[in-house]
Amino acid sequence: RGGDGELLPLTVTPSLPGARERHGEAVAVLQRGSRVELRLPAPDTGTLTISLREPQQLSPHQLRFTFVDAAGTARELAPNRLHYGGKRGETVQLLGMRLGRGSLRIRLRSGGELARIDDVVVADPEAPDARLRDLDLHTRVRNVTLRIVDDAGVPLHGARVRAVLGSERIDLGTTDAAGRVLLQFGRDEMPLLEVSADGRQRRELTTVQDGMQVALGAAEVVRVAVTGLPADLPRARIDVMFRSVVRDNLADTVWAKLGADDVAQGPLPVRGTYLLRLVVRRDGKHGGSTWTQVGQRDGEAVFDGTAQRAPLEFATDAATVARLREELAR
Repeated sequence: RGGDGELLPLTVTPSLPGARERHGEAVAVLQRGSRVELRLPAPDTGTLTISLREPQQLSPHQLRFTFVDAAGTARELAPNRLHYGGKRGETVQLLGMRLGRGSLRIRLRSGGELARIDDVVVADPEAPDARLRDLDLHTRVRNVTLRIVDDAGVPLHGARVRAVLGSERIDLGTTDAAGRVLLQFGRDEMPLLEVSADGRQRRELTTVQDGMQVALGAAEVVRVAVTGLPADLPRARIDVMFRSVVRDNLADTVWAKLGADDVAQGPLPVRGTYLLRLVVRRDGKHGGSTWTQVGQRDGEAVFDGTAQRAPLEFATDAATVARLREELAR
């Protein structure tokens, strides 16, 4: 990646160790499983400073800044390139921006556009722009507080609310000990929301009102019978994983832990089509991020949001068992 986080093309040429190529000197030696960081010269960059009116009415982490240059290339600034200053967070500095002219778009994480300022100049030193001073965004935002409870009315601490934007899910917030979470949307915006909590059914909301209470019932379970496992094979780190065939990110993954009689049980996935995979956890944590796939069942599992009546089956063969032994021995 370049200095502004943009992916850059890189040519990799096979070489003998230490050899010089006609295209230039080798900068790194790659070995199997190695990870190499190439430090590339950063382009000339500058800073834009924005001052906000009534910043306390905004949640800064909900804002997204995108700069569209004269060629039409849009680059969203990563959070580590946003610096909030002032006693109340009334200034926002956009750091490491390429010099030039373009349009600045300010959106909420939920997708709603709050402002678009054209013909903005990024210069070094910074070129003052009166349109970026005392910017009024809070009047374009609608605040909604939700209270998430279980089916008995008990508040759920740590329940998650996400905006579903096409194939992407955007975290909007988690509930406090009272089950409350503050959400911010554009005045005319209402994205599809997904509300979830551990051990609870996920719910999708197409409309919300301030003060609304959302109840999540106990999660239905999905069961998978894994057959063909030898009696001497350790089971402690074996999981079954459902992976969405539409969206390939961990937010759309459901884990089922292998239990008694080699039946894996986990929360019922949301409506959709999933691949069924057998995995070995490498960090010892159920549903963790470090795992190795050892098998995938032919065909796909389809869920319609209703309870499953009979367990699915994942039949292992000799090759899958051999891979399980190899991974469990690591």
